[in-house]
Order: sequence, then structure tokens, then C-alpha cells
Amino acid sequence: MLLRKLGIFLEAKRHLRYVIFKKKYVNKFKEKRLTLIAKKTSVQEEVDAAKRNVQKIKADVEDWCNKVDKKIDQQLKTEYIETFEQQTESSFLELFQRKYANPLIVGVGLMLLQQLGGNSGMAYYASSIFVKAGLPSAIRLQVMSIIQIPVAIIALLLMDRSGRRPLLLVSASGMCLSCFLIGLSFGFKEITDLKALAPVLALTGFLVVATAFTIGLGGIPWIIMSEKFLINVKAQAGSLVTLVNWSTSWIITYTLNFMMEWSSADVDISFFFIPPLPKDKDKVDHKEDLKTISIADDSIGYDFF
Repeated sequence: MLLRKLGIFLEAKRHLRYVIFKKKYVNKFKEKRLTLIAKKTSVQEEVDAAKRNVQKIKADVEDWCNKVDKKIDQQLKTEYIETFEQQTESSFLELFQRKYANPLIVGVGLMLLQQLGGNSGMAYYASSIFVKAGLPSAIRLQVMSIIQIPVAIIALLLMDRSGRRPLLLVSASGMCLSCFLIGLSFGFKEITDLKALAPVLALTGFLVVATAFTIGLGGIPWIIMSEKFLINVKAQAGSLVTLVNWSTSWIITYTLNFMMEWSSADVDISFFFIPPLPKDKDKVDHKEDLKTISIADDSIGYDFF
């Protein structure tokens, strides 16, 4: 009996020690877990604080950079104005100096190319040309309005991607083709078997005119002219090329009617030529030209593009 009680006592003591051991280590585990959670929270708070500091520093740096950019822009504008005020206005005869020969030839040449393409003559006499070709005169407005607006949008999208020179070459080639087609339509009108093709060729020619002129020769010569000339001669050069442009337009418009009366229309409208087109300078080349010309030469050392 005594041994049995002793065994029960030892068994109860062993269970008690197990319970005490378990409770002790469970409490230690909870304490460590709480400690880790506290450390994690503290680290997360430090990370959030570091992120806030970085964002604040980034904002301060961006604000400083913006102020520096504005200050530099203001300084450049001030220097530009001061340099411009120091210039003496160039006379019209100075435009014909050797250093301005290349931009002058390109500007005047493009204006001549624009008008000698025949767009003015065909646009002003479109109604009479349509009537002589056997088409109703009212179709001219419909053709121009339908073609020119979408083609102008396409030309704007292609100008920066393809470049101006390819567009000018395509436009000039299209004007040559249109002159040939319209002249050929008047030639077919005199041939009995081909007379039915005359209205079709005339309409096709005017479609090509509207497309080709709008895509290149209509606006690109004016853009190149404004970029080619230095600022001290830009006013004189702009006046000269504008005078050449409208004078040539008047000559073409005035003489075309007489030429169509004196000879066959297919001969007059079919005149075309293919001039060489020099490569226009880009912004870098133009800036290099500006740097090489000093203030003593009545030129500007700065230009904004």
C-alpha cells in the first residue's frame, strides 16, 4: 500500500513538473513573439519615416531643379534681348552678301518651285478647265474640300517622321504628274476614240494637284524659309521671298489665260521641270552657323528653336 501511494506521488510530481515546464516555455515563446512583433513594428516605422524623408528630399530637389531651370531660361532670354538690342538693323542690300547666298537661293527657289508648279493657275482657272474638259464646274469645290483637309492632316503626321525633303520631292513629282494628266486630257479631247477619257484624266489630274500641293509645296517652303534666315535679316528675307511668291503667282495666273487662247491647252498645262533640291539644314547646323557669326557682323549669337 505504501509503495502504491509512493508511485502515485511520483507520477503526480512528474506531471506537475511537465505542466510547470510547459507553462514556462510557452510564456517564454510568447514573450519572444511579442518582442519580435515590437521590433518589426519599430522597423516598419523607421522604414516609413525613411520613405517620408526621401520623398521630402526628392520634392526639395525637384523644386530646386525647377528654380534653376527657370533661372537659366531667364538668364538666356535676358542675354538674348541684350544681344538683340545691341544689333544695328541690317539693310536690304546686306541680304545679298555672300554669307546669305545659300539660304537666299533656297528660300527664293522654293517659292518659285511652289508657284511654277502651276497650282495657282489651275486653282484660279479650274472652273473653265473643267468646262473645257467636259466636266461640271461645281465639282472643283467638292474635289478641293474632300481631298485637302485629310491630306493636310496626313502631311502634319509625316513631316517629322519622313522629313521635309522627301515630302517636297513627292509633292513636286505629283505636280508634274498632274500637269501631264490635265494636258493629256485636252489632247485626248481632240481624238475621237479617246475623247471619253478626257474628263476622267482631268478629274484625276486635279485630284493629284490637290493632294500633291497640300502634302508638301503648300506649307513646307514657308516653314523652311522661316528657319533658313538669321534673325537680323529675317524680316528683309521674308519680305523678298513673299514678293517673289506672289509676283510669280500673279505672272502664272495672268499669262495662263492668254497662253490657253494662243495655243492648245494641252501644250501650256503640260509644261513642267524638275529642279535640284538642296538638303535643308537641321537645327544643329543652323545653330552652328549662328555661332560662327559674331556680333560685329550684325548677327545674333543666340537663337531659340
